Amino acid sequence: MAVPGSLLADVGGSPELTGLAIPCHAPPPDPPLFATLALAGAGSILVGVLAAAVAVRRRSPSRVLVALAVGALVARTAIGGLAVAGTVPFASHHTVEHGLDVVMVGLVLAAAYAARRAEQRAVEAGVEL
Repeated sequence: MAVPGSLLADVGGSPELTGLAIPCHAPPPDPPLFATLALAGAGSILVGVLAAAVAVRRRSPSRVLVALAVGALVARTAIGGLAVAGTVPFASHHTVEHGLDVVMVGLVLAAAYAARRAEQRAVEAGVEL
């Protein structure tokens, strides 16, 4: 499969390896992709603001961790938008997004662990939840 030379830079290939270089996205961004990223960005920012407000109001470690996880979701959407805009190379944006996925999962697991520990301490102290 021949890949135009301009796409090879995006996937880290060279003209000699055109059979190995497969672009992840079509070069010209389409309007549905922009619309999807805009909706995802607006939604994740809204949820991020709400999560941050809850974390500030409640000041519990688990809520702060959830707010940080939602912040990673906002960052993931931003990376997608920057890739479509051409600021972040398509070849590396997938790696960054999957790295943020790992961060989100870790933060959510840490939040669940922190909430469970707080619940256990409350039970041990005789506090009704």
